[in-house]
Amino acid sequence: MGHRYQVFPSKTKSGLAKTLASHADSGGPMRPQFMDARQTAEYLNMSVTWVYRDAPRLGLAAHKFGAGRNAKLQFKVSEVDAWARQQRID
Repeated sequence: MGHRYQVFPSKTKSGLAKTLASHADSGGPMRPQFMDARQTAEYLNMSVTWVYRDAPRLGLAAHKFGAGRNAKLQFKVSEVDAWARQQRID
């Protein structure tokens, strides 16, 4: 018996991927320097829970903007890229 639902890969880029690609291709405004936890999770193809719980333990540092309950964690794009390169298995 076949699957009830079929999953097809997305042919469109995500919002963040579109933004990063358009800035890089067009010579337009600077590439964003920081991503929030949701964007970072999407960028790394991981869950938001993983970004909050496991990423700091694995060496992916966040920057905290604000104080108290309204503080926001942001991840620097260049640091995320560097961290991802370090995870490569030869």
